[in-house]
Amino acid sequence: MKIIRFCVFLMLLSLFACQKDLPEPESKIKEIPNGKVVVASGWALTENDPFVVKHYIKGNNVYVECMIRNFSFRKSEDHKVQTGKMVVYIDGKKKQEFSSAAFILRDLPKGNHRITLQFINQNGQKTALKKELIITIL
Repeated sequence: MKIIRFCVFLMLLSLFACQKDLPEPESKIKEIPNGKVVVASGWALTENDPFVVKHYIKGNNVYVECMIRNFSFRKSEDHKVQTGKMVVYIDGKKKQEFSSAAFILRDLPKGNHRITLQFINQNGQKTALKKELIITIL
């Protein structure tokens, strides 16, 4: 009986002793002098480039994530933020429209492809926000 109490005591002691040794979170925000920067998910928008695209190829799928300053894919109560959607063209042909900042282009054939991302506003008009990616599916 004493051995069980001693074991329970050791378990509780080790459980409570580790709580105060938590690491401090690392900040991903870096100060840049004389430049306005917005940081999210470890990547930044600058005044010169308000539209940033990250992509990742896995098999014949392309995972795309977009970040656009002062635009949103959801309706916002902030009237400074415009809403819209992303139109994707693959090799010059309209492929799909997406209403989210992250999406997957599935089942692309093998070879080189030119992917064009065009952001259109809520009225269906093209904006100046356009990016092109050149990818290779192996």
